[in-house]
This record gives sequence, structure tokens and C-alpha cells, in this order.
Amino acid sequence: MSTSTSVPVATPTVPPVPSSTARPALEPNQTLTAALPATVPPPVTPGATPDFPPTPTPTSTSTPSPSAAIRHTAVVERASRAAAAVIAFDQGLTSVPRYWPFGVRFQIVNEVEYSWQWEPALEWSRDGSTYGPVPQQPVVEIPFRLGEARNATGGQAIPPDAFVVIPGTEAPQQGVLYDSSYPARRQTLKGLAVTEVEFVVRATRDADWEGTYYFRLAGRGGRLNGGAPQMIIIAQRPPEPALTSPPAQGASASTFAVAQAESEVNPHQSLVLDTDTCAACHRVHTARAEALGVAASINDICMNCHDGTAANTDVLSEWHDPQVPPNDPEDGIAYSHPLAAGRAGTADDLAGQLERQAACTDCHNPHTLSGQRPSPTSFGWTAAGSLNGATGVTLAPTPYAWKEKIVYEYELCLKCHSAFTQLPSYPRPSQQKTDKLVDIDPTLGGSYHPVAGAGAGGSPELSRSLSGGTLWQFTTGDTVRCVNCHANYRALSGGAQPAASDRLAPHVSRYPSLLIAEYQRSLKPPSSANDYDPGQYQLCFLCHSPAPFADPSGDRRADTRFPMHGYHLNKLYDEYEGSASLSLDIDDPEAGSGNAICSECHFRIHSTRSAANPGDRNNSGLVNFAPNVLPDPESGGGPLWQPNLQTPASGSCTLLCHGQPHSGWGYQD
Repeated sequence: MSTSTSVPVATPTVPPVPSSTARPALEPNQTLTAALPATVPPPVTPGATPDFPPTPTPTSTSTPSPSAAIRHTAVVERASRAAAAVIAFDQGLTSVPRYWPFGVRFQIVNEVEYSWQWEPALEWSRDGSTYGPVPQQPVVEIPFRLGEARNATGGQAIPPDAFVVIPGTEAPQQGVLYDSSYPARRQTLKGLAVTEVEFVVRATRDADWEGTYYFRLAGRGGRLNGGAPQMIIIAQRPPEPALTSPPAQGASASTFAVAQAESEVNPHQSLVLDTDTCAACHRVHTARAEALGVAASINDICMNCHDGTAANTDVLSEWHDPQVPPNDPEDGIAYSHPLAAGRAGTADDLAGQLERQAACTDCHNPHTLSGQRPSPTSFGWTAAGSLNGATGVTLAPTPYAWKEKIVYEYELCLKCHSAFTQLPSYPRPSQQKTDKLVDIDPTLGGSYHPVAGAGAGGSPELSRSLSGGTLWQFTTGDTVRCVNCHANYRALSGGAQPAASDRLAPHVSRYPSLLIAEYQRSLKPPSSANDYDPGQYQLCFLCHSPAPFADPSGDRRADTRFPMHGYHLNKLYDEYEGSASLSLDIDDPEAGSGNAICSECHFRIHSTRSAANPGDRNNSGLVNFAPNVLPDPESGGGPLWQPNLQTPASGSCTLLCHGQPHSGWGYQD
């Protein structure tokens, strides 16, 4: 936003009321506004102010004419879902965007001891002298209308402890908030009492850019004395989007859905044909961008609100997070979904294509969003309301089929992370991008993380391991979401404990592969002391108990079927064999000279079906070895893990790892 300067205004002539004390809890929000000096046009002269006669009092005794005085004015932030905040108090407000809901609040005191009946009305003016009513619905050439608050509802009470100013000696009386759904109505203000009324207002497309406007409170049925009008200045006109060369084509080929029922957290719905809400994103006659957009790209339109100013979710700051490294396409390492313009959300933009980019509307349909939470099913988690109406790719009954509206969350991911599109090719196994449709398909055998169906393993040990996880409390029969592992790391910052169904947007992360938590992928060097650190495997421990991995004894445990987990992660730091390579690259043969890491035995963590070693593709327990694990030089076999089907929690390994040959080495619970 930009602020307007050099506004010619006059000094107020209304004397201050010494009995009031400013309420400290409601301070101006400096991030949303630039306040003008506390000088506004003087109160309107009696000749210009509608003077309504007092309501007749049914009594034979003559009494003074009831009247009330406006003591203070304020502007209240109503565009976000955060708690109400005063952003201008007894002074003007600049840089008010069109279509941005804000509250104009007045504090009124009844100066006599008799009750006063009136019907509050909000009026507007361009020059501070000629006023007209603010309509309930849009009216051509009227720059304002009553709006809808995003953090309150029409008819909502304003309790005295939420007044912008703490009353003096007068008795506080509960106030009322009015909006387009709850217009003002007749009310009674008790004698020697003080109250507040607020009108939620929006500037329409008829509001002049950088135009100055005034609001005043009128009272139908009684006289209002004093009180300077509230002044606001509309923001500068947004810059015109640059023309593309050649000019941008028309609307996207994707399906534009009709708005559905209102959601309490959805600013995109409840639209009617004459609403000015459409104009927040579209210009009907003057648009120069795709889909009649107000900005040069879909992403720019979204970030006009999702930049921390209007929408409740500040998405733009995620891409500017200094903790998030830049993507490294050369090595296939991603820390963010790369935002780029394109024909977002269409099959021809993704099918068989190598292009790796994302527009907001590849994942979100702005006309059908809702606040509905995802829910688990035996076929995967349903799509969250933020993904409602998004396109995707099916797993069943027809794999790789385009879907105009996803049902399951993973269907959205598959349109970019499966063979539906052209996956990038890299020479090193750790860089390779596998077909996630194959990885998560529960009908193809092997072992897998249960995204599209419950896992094949249901042992008591696994059940106990899951019950000991640090965050997600899944069971052996549950499915999991992609975003339970791939999401913004800030979801866990400050010790946060989100639910598995919470908003876990995979926009960016400080960890490679957009992981929500740390997962060690580099091998460890030899060390003079045990360097096991559970924080390096925080991702695994969100679901699985960390206890077995801290136990180097090799003794039987009830929460794992492989009692040697802790030994490998804690006891190899000083058992370096000279034949092992000192390289820390997991793709290097024979590398591994310190403590082991999880990914040496669980290399492809989505499933074993894409295992780098073909002999591992039907293994249980997600056992598939990394390239640094080699065949056993003594027997020539492997690398091979062989479970003992007759004796649970037992088996053998035939391989060479960390310089140590394993010739059918067995273990048993």
C-alpha cells in the first residue's frame, strides 16, 4: 500500500472530553495503515446536518429534548480473521484498498438522564459537507456499501470491555455491529450512558483511486451533537499488468467451477452476479491477463491478498523465508514448489511434460475453496477444502487418468509426481524421481507407506512403535497423508503439535524434498565418540517410537522386529574397517565408515517397488538397500535381506556394509 500526503484538512472544533481514557488493548495496527495527522474537517454546521425531532415521550410532564453526542471515532480492521484491531483512532486512515472490509465505529454518550431512542445511520461524503446514506448493497456511482466482516458477524454485540475507549463516569451500554446482512435498527440509549455502534463498509469499484471520503453518524429519531467525521483515503491504483509478447491467450482450458455454499473460512464464495467481490480478482472490460485477471499472472492475483495484508494465510512470506534454500535442479534437490506462470491446472500442461513449475491454481481452485478438513478413509485421506475442485490423476480404477475434481489428496500430487507427466532423469540413484503412483499402489505387493491403502504390516511390534511416535498417532490400519511428511517445517516450529488433519501446506521447507522435519541422508564419518542424534531422524520419529534406535544393546524389544537398530546407529562409529570408503556420499560403493543412518537400509522410503537393488522390491518392512551396500565378497551373494518366516522377528543379511562382510549373518528376537 502507499500513503497519500498533503491532504488539506481543517482543525477540529470539537473540544476534547477529559473524562475518557484510551484503551491500551486496542492500539493502531501500523502494518495495515498509515494514519493521517489528527486533523479532519470540522463538524457540519447545523444547517447542513439533518435535524430530526425528538421522539415524543408519552408523559404529561415536560422534559428536556433527549440528545446524544459523538465522543470518538475509529476504524476497525475487518479484512482478516484475526481479532479486531483499531487501525485509526480519532484521525484519518490512508491507503484503504477497494473491496477491503473495514469497520467505522462511533462512541456515543447520552448527556441527559432520560432514555434516547434513535436509529443509527451511516452517511458518506466526498467533501465533508454534502452527505448521502451508505447503501446496504452496491449502487452504481456510490463508492461505498455495507460489507461483511471476516472476523465478526452482523448483529454481534460490542461488549463494553471491547470499546475503543474506556468510558468515563457514564454507564457503559452494550453496542452493536451492523453490516450488509444486519442493517441498523431502532435502539434505545439509556440516560447518562455510553455505547458504541460500528458499520462494516467496503469501497466499491466506484471509489476513486486516492480519493478522500468522509463518514458521519446520523440519527433518525434523535439529535446527535458534535463529533468530527471520520476520514479515509483510498489506496493508489495498482500498476497495470505488463502486456505479454505475444499477448496472453484467453481463459485456461481447465474447468471453472461455480461457487458453492458459504464456508466460514472462505473469502472466495458467496458471490452473486452484482457483487464487487469478483472485481478483487477480475477486470471484466480492461483485463490484459489470462482469465480476466487484475494482475499479470495467476500467482500475482493470489499474492495480492495472501501476502499478510488481507488473507488469513500469509503464503508469500513462505517463498521469502530466509531459512529456505534455493532449489538445486542440477542435483534434483527441491526446497519449494517453484512458482511460475503457465496454463495452470490443465491436462495438456502436465501430461507427458518435463516442465517443472507450479502455479497456485495447479493445486487450488479459487472458486470452490472451503474450510473443510481432510478425513482418513481406507483408500486414503480425502482432499482438504483448500484443494476442493482441484484437478488430479487417478490411481484406480484407471491409473494415470485425468480427473477434473479430486477426491483423495494424493490424486493432486500424482499429476506431477507420477509417470502421468515426464519425470526428470538423474544419473545417481539418490537423485532419481520415482513414479509415486507405483510406490503407493497397495495392490502391487512389496511394502510401502500407507498412502492409498492400509499397510501390509500389522505386527504387534509395529503397533507399539506407532503408539510411541512423537506427533502423529497412527495405527497399523490407518492411511497417512503426503503432507504428514512433506510440508512446511514451520508447522512444527516452537514446539507446535499440529493434528494430522491440520493445514500442512507443502509450499516450502528448509529441508530437502520439502520434508516437514529433518531426515539424515549424508553418511557419517568415523568418530571418536558416539554421534547418534535423534534430531537427525526427527521425520521418522513423528510416527515411530525413537526408543529402539537409542538402545545399542541388541536385546529383544517389544516395539521393533529388528533388535539391532540401535546397535547400527550407535556402535559403528569406532568400528571402521579399512576396506570401507571414507566418502559420505550414499551413492558411492563401499562408502560408510561411521555410525549407520536409516536410509542405508531403507533407501527408497515410499515403497520397495522402486528399490535401487531389484532384489529388494518385494521385501517387507521397507527394507531396500542403498548403493553403498554391496554384495558379500565371501559368498558373492546379495545384497540380500532374508526374513525367517518360521520365526517372527528374525532373519539374516548377506552383504558388505561399512567394510564389514555379512555372510548370512542372522539375528533373532
